Amino acid sequence: MRAMTNAPVSPRWQTCLAKWKFISKHRQLKDNTPPPKKKRRTDQGAPTWRKQHPEYTGWQEPSNGPEEAREKIASELSGSTTAVDIFEKIFTPEVFHLIQLETLRYARDVKNDQLFSLSDHELKAFIGILLYSGYNPLPSERMYWSKDDDLARPIVRQAMTRSDYLKIKSYFHVQDNNKQQETKDRGFKVRPLLDMINKSFQQFGIFQSKLAVDEMIVRYYGHNSLKQFIRGKPIRFGYKLWAVCGSDGYCYKFDLYCGKEERPELRDQPLGTRVVMDMLSVVSDPGGP
Repeated sequence: MRAMTNAPVSPRWQTCLAKWKFISKHRQLKDNTPPPKKKRRTDQGAPTWRKQHPEYTGWQEPSNGPEEAREKIASELSGSTTAVDIFEKIFTPEVFHLIQLETLRYARDVKNDQLFSLSDHELKAFIGILLYSGYNPLPSERMYWSKDDDLARPIVRQAMTRSDYLKIKSYFHVQDNNKQQETKDRGFKVRPLLDMINKSFQQFGIFQSKLAVDEMIVRYYGHNSLKQFIRGKPIRFGYKLWAVCGSDGYCYKFDLYCGKEERPELRDQPLGTRVVMDMLSVVSDPGGP
């Protein structure tokens, strides 16, 4: 048998062998070495938070403002025994006079209906029918004057004829249209009525210590630039209102949402800040207890 001799190794094979040894060595080191810890990123200029005991510097003793306001309400409403008396505390004679004045102006100056007239009794009957239709709805507005047994509403038919009701509704106004060029307020048409109702709400003062600011929506499916769409709400289409109310539901102030704020002192503030600052303007000391 011929003895085996060491055959020469080619340079290419030597290179592959060296690479294999290098890879095996580093793979073994990698398997035995734990991964390096991640360094915590520190942003220069970021505040450093530390636990400290709170210091109350603006604390004031609770005032008896809400109790005094309740006593004022009790004294002013002591003689009001019916729902109409309570309603007229909010819907004051000044509000009826405003509606009557602007409705007559629109009917005569714009529609040229010189024979149109609107008495106090007719206006109150019209407002009453609107309130009645709110909690006693029918599929159609004209059905309130129907004589059918299943649709008859004698209280409405006896208060006002259908033609008079529809005519008052078509002429109904609370603002002089000639003043529209003097303002950029998108809620110009109803602004006087909103201001007067808010003033009536605030006549008794703030008689609640717990207040909440939130939105509400009035259902409306017609065409108007102020109509809002809120997805996922029970009422998706309508006019959006902001309001500040007490824990018992009494409204102290409300306002119609008209889009971007035009007042310079609130224009650069976020929406939530603008709304809260505007709603709490009726409170004498918003930061108090």
